Amino acid sequence: MTAAPTIQAVERMQVAPESGAAFERAVVRLFIPAELVYFAGHFQGCPLLPGVVQLKWAIELGRAHLPIAGEFCGVSALKFMRVIQPAQAIELELEVRPAGRLRFEYRRDGDVCASGVALFQA
Repeated sequence: MTAAPTIQAVERMQVAPESGAAFERAVVRLFIPAELVYFAGHFQGCPLLPGVVQLKWAIELGRAHLPIAGEFCGVSALKFMRVIQPAQAIELELEVRPAGRLRFEYRRDGDVCASGVALFQA
């Protein structure tokens, strides 16, 4: 059993939109192993990745690949649209925004599985 996804690639970039402040983005390509400990009991016969794990990974991978300061203090705009199951390749897009905001979005084959904003306080 393992407790982490397999990181296949990480791409970091600075984004400077024409309107608004610049921000940093990272795209992390993940493979979700079938032997992931979080699938045990969630759910019998139809395993799916719990939402709390998706939030945990977004925060951990955001801190590992982007300049995020402060303590986690909440989440907003959290949505789960499609399930993530064992042995799937997914993409996690992370954007660190001003005012302690980490936007994240999990995608599989271009379709959004989950998204939200993790909030941090200095």
